[in-house]
Amino acid sequence: MGSLAENLDPPFYAAVLNETHRPGVGDKDLAPADEMNSLAPHQPGFLGLETTRTGNGAWVSVTYWTTPEAIKAWEETGDRRIRNRFDGTGLRDTCGIRVSKIDEKIGSDRSLRAETPAIPASSVGTLSLGLLATFPAIASLLGIEHVG
Repeated sequence: MGSLAENLDPPFYAAVLNETHRPGVGDKDLAPADEMNSLAPHQPGFLGLETTRTGNGAWVSVTYWTTPEAIKAWEETGDRRIRNRFDGTGLRDTCGIRVSKIDEKIGSDRSLRAETPAIPASSVGTLSLGLLATFPAIASLLGIEHVG
């Protein structure tokens, strides 16, 4: 199964959303990252979404966008909604977002690859192998070479 990114025509932008779960933020049914994921498809410039869980149960999502301005608008709208729903706690307090521009067509023979690793090599072992196997594009966006 290929990545959604393989079916998009460049240029486009990928925003990797990591839940940085804070104790006491969110409720049993909804977390701030859930709010961002449910908001994304309703925003101008949204192209698609892929999501999975890491080995420790945290969500990682990749949303695809037409422009950086579309991502900024999504973040601003999400921040307002999260602050309202979660007693003033903002988006940056609960989620990490890393944005990458995709300039070249992604194919089964070519994967996304970050210029510099977003995660130190010493931390790679803590990432879920299931995440990397399920979404090779996420691994590449994070600067981790996928071997599969």
